[in-house]
Amino acid sequence: MRLMWWNNPTYWSVQGPVWAEAVADKASDVGSWFTWGPESCSGIQGCDGTNVVVPGVGCAQGSWGSTGMNSGIQSALASFGTESYANYMVDAMANSWTANLGIDGYTEDCSANYPCMAQTPSGGLDAWAAIVRRVRKLQPQLVHSGEGYSSWAQMIEADANLGGQGFTSYHSAMQKAVFDGDASDLEDVASTSGADASSVVCYLHPAFDGKQPGGCPTMYFRDTSATIKNVKQHQLWVALEAGSGIVSQHDYDPESSCAGWAGCEFWSHGQPGAWWNVTNDPIDASVDESPLWAFSQHRALNRLALRTKLTITNVSAVPDASRAGAAPGAMPANYTVYDHANAYDGFGGHAIDGDGVTGVTVAQCAKRCDDDPKCDCVTYFEDDSSRQCWKRSQCVPAQFERDTAMQPYSVYVKKDGPKPPPTRDGGALAYLKHDALGPAGDAAILVYNPGVAQRVTIDLSALPATLLSGRVTPTELLQPGGAQGPPLAKAWTVEMAAGEARAFGGFSLASFAPRLGKKDACKADDGYSRVAAGTTLEACFLECLADTKCSNVHVPYVDIVWMEKPPPVTCTLLGLLQEPSASCSEGTGTLIKKLPKGRPRGAGM
Repeated sequence: MRLMWWNNPTYWSVQGPVWAEAVADKASDVGSWFTWGPESCSGIQGCDGTNVVVPGVGCAQGSWGSTGMNSGIQSALASFGTESYANYMVDAMANSWTANLGIDGYTEDCSANYPCMAQTPSGGLDAWAAIVRRVRKLQPQLVHSGEGYSSWAQMIEADANLGGQGFTSYHSAMQKAVFDGDASDLEDVASTSGADASSVVCYLHPAFDGKQPGGCPTMYFRDTSATIKNVKQHQLWVALEAGSGIVSQHDYDPESSCAGWAGCEFWSHGQPGAWWNVTNDPIDASVDESPLWAFSQHRALNRLALRTKLTITNVSAVPDASRAGAAPGAMPANYTVYDHANAYDGFGGHAIDGDGVTGVTVAQCAKRCDDDPKCDCVTYFEDDSSRQCWKRSQCVPAQFERDTAMQPYSVYVKKDGPKPPPTRDGGALAYLKHDALGPAGDAAILVYNPGVAQRVTIDLSALPATLLSGRVTPTELLQPGGAQGPPLAKAWTVEMAAGEARAFGGFSLASFAPRLGKKDACKADDGYSRVAAGTTLEACFLECLADTKCSNVHVPYVDIVWMEKPPPVTCTLLGLLQEPSASCSEGTGTLIKKLPKGRPRGAGM
């Protein structure tokens, strides 16, 4: 774990002795940090606030103030377009005193453009990027995130690592998959998030030529939905988002209140709840470590690992011992059953039945709901010694509680109410993840099963035959101790518990390293060349890996559009090529070398 210092320098208004010194002498070094104007403030545009009037001095560019926007202790916004203030910021962020506090690095949050900030040409992005580049040389752990970017060109210009904020539908789609028990239809939202595109940008864009094994930007999204309080469901939700390559930022809590601090109404956008001062994510106190840490520990699961949706060929139900000896009485025809689910206040239902009743059959439980016009569904519990029934109103299946502890529960919903969730592919989802840019080409298979317990069979025929011989047994990455999964096979079957995510790694698909310089018209030394059938980077790499004559892959540049699915690529598989400068012409494409045993230490490409 690293301790990172997060701050947003855009809002660095300066108070105290520094501000007093600036007011006393506007022409001083510190005074130059600010943009001053006449008493009337004419010609000075406010930025993130209003201009500050200093009697006898004039106006400095705007400030948020100490107690809220436009209020509190007098201060002003320093401009990072001034040379003196830029030097100060570089020294502050890269000075060794922060290391003495245990700070390993920095997360800077700065938006793409601040057109109102004075002394910064082109909206301030160039001035801020210059500071970032200087700090990186002194403090390699700098992580620069930003809000409001609208293109990869802006990300590249700002030298940013993370871009995003927003995309509410992304979080809600992932949450809905967890609640509905069906993640099979997430590809549209996952593929257009920008995460897949960031991997292609890293390989193909000339701005990243020579940055191996990465140093490329990707996406983060701030979440505006409610944190899922059920630990298992929360972990499945975050695992779905991390598996698609997104860095999630969950800092909004609709059950908290920001009342009492200035700016509450502005930042809440009229919604209940609070930003930033939120409760912790739910944890399981009985375990030493959350399985979600695996996404920061294993290279196959990292944000720039290539992602490919795998085809699920078969799903078969796992016998459910908890349903053996079920209560007599056929399921009512006018109800839809949601097995292993519970509905109550806060989880998709409103209690209207107090303690409910005991000793009734399923049919008798449903009859109680039929006789009550306020009842929309019933929760039914049964085990070897007890049968219980509760009536509920306002039933929303997408919000029912579902995890392994809900095995004895079922919810029966009137069919004139919410429709049952889809069951395509049994609701399961599988990804192949490949850290192709990394030192060893680590790979993993991610399997998500938000619904009932079932056996999931996945088509792995695209993997190299050497991995499918039955001798390669992957390791569980999301479980402590690294238990082994079933041996890899063309038709690979894994048993999944209800509401479970599993990751199977410990095998390699080789490193594919971009060679320096942009090239076209490459001719292999041995003359071998053929066009690959695949139209994604991962498909091309797998073809090359299976082809003993392939040592390199050439990919022409394609324009990668912000927040869109990467376009198809046309790859040429090439044989041995020792010296690109002699075997290729200068161009715009990327020549990529296959390294079956990973990157040799200290070697260039």
